[in-house]
Amino acid sequence: MKRLALSAIVLGVMLTTAAAYAQTATLRVSVPFNFVIGNQSFPAGTYDFQRLLGTPKATDVIGMVAVRRVDAYGYKVIVTHLEAAKAQGDSRLIFQRAAGQRYLSELCIAGDRLRQKFASSLPTAAEVANSPESSEEILAQLLVPRSRR
Repeated sequence: MKRLALSAIVLGVMLTTAAAYAQTATLRVSVPFNFVIGNQSFPAGTYDFQRLLGTPKATDVIGMVAVRRVDAYGYKVIVTHLEAAKAQGDSRLIFQRAAGQRYLSELCIAGDRLRQKFASSLPTAAEVANSPESSEEILAQLLVPRSRR
């Protein structure tokens, strides 16, 4: 009886893991400029952005995204805030430019009704006012959409 219960638990964990893996989405994006996520700087290059917690549900409030530069070792996992949006037709990254730097602010994945918002370390209003540049949105070029649904 114990063996049957243990087998059922193991099978349940395997099915849950397989379902979550099947809903991950990975975007390969060429970012032609240096950028910042939170308080970490990233050089220009090609990156994989992978949604780790599967397709978000309407009741979800947080997400996780892994960021990995394609031609380098290591990656960073970032907790994001999920915010309602219209279903996205195209996957895209949205950057804000302020005080001479570009900050990743959103990740939108085609078909999702929630967008991933990154915690920002944008400069203060006073720092932006002293900067000759204004804030703007920049869409990065999507190279390879890879989605497992």
